[in-house]
Amino acid sequence: MRKPVLIAGAVALTAAAALGSKIAIASASAAFEAEASTNALAGGARIDPCSGCSGSQKVGWVGMSGTLTVRGLQAAKAGSAQVVISYASAAPRSAQLSVNGGSPIAVSFTPTSGWNTPKKQTVTLTLAAGDNTIKFGNPTGWAPDFDTVQVLDPPPNNPSPAPSPSATPVPPPPAPGDYQMTPTEAEVVGLVNIERAKAGCPAVNPEPNDRDKPPPYLKLAKAARLHSEDMAANNYFEHRDFAARISAQGYAWSAAGENIAKGQRDPAAVMSSWMASPGHRANILNCGYKHLGVGLAVDSDGSKLWTQDFGTPATR
Repeated sequence: MRKPVLIAGAVALTAAAALGSKIAIASASAAFEAEASTNALAGGARIDPCSGCSGSQKVGWVGMSGTLTVRGLQAAKAGSAQVVISYASAAPRSAQLSVNGGSPIAVSFTPTSGWNTPKKQTVTLTLAAGDNTIKFGNPTGWAPDFDTVQVLDPPPNNPSPAPSPSATPVPPPPAPGDYQMTPTEAEVVGLVNIERAKAGCPAVNPEPNDRDKPPPYLKLAKAARLHSEDMAANNYFEHRDFAARISAQGYAWSAAGENIAKGQRDPAAVMSSWMASPGHRANILNCGYKHLGVGLAVDSDGSKLWTQDFGTPATR
């Protein structure tokens, strides 16, 4: 087996340090506030103001690498239960809900009147008696912003309601023309954001960060995948002008950097290799970067080729 190898690159670097976004505020209402101190925010998820929301706050930027975990939801008994989710979104969105660590369930959310105007949607989930945990995320797109979550007690002497047609175990398909990262590639983004949070850097997300538009065309991710595939197909291992490659995909950048690696078996292994190398680590922990695309390909010998393309958009 060949020894894993690495190459790092960077162009037009800038530094714009910022703090991480793991925040929590206490709440004790019947409907659980998304921003409650018992909950956990990860990746790019953060607490934002919301004039029309309960408590005038909500949790936004859930999706891509950002997740919200709501803890301590009480159910009177085990089985199917109706869960009311208050959310705000100016565009159609979807989220994956994982109950008590189970398999994700895809739920679609229709637009509200804007990011400060929530509405409620009821889904049917299988809960345990007593405490329950629900994790909200979407590894390939943006979820709506979340205001509150509430479990409704079933009416007395009535059977549990049938599963809601809005909750299915199948993730929503990408819209035509959208570019999607694979779960393995998205896992690398999540691991990067864990390291950035430790260093006090904001999370990087697959671009663009305009949530009013349909699911994003991931320019950096496509550039990274194409480069990994080109290295695999043509038997080479080098950058070959990564700045021109990401520009060719339509990403207008003011700063950019690239890490590549070959031979590591999984996201944890390649991240360990990159973090052990000063040049690669510097790219990963550059607080000025805003976006990240990851691409993976396998060559004819079965070796995996990994590419990370970091970027900060050009200002208009």
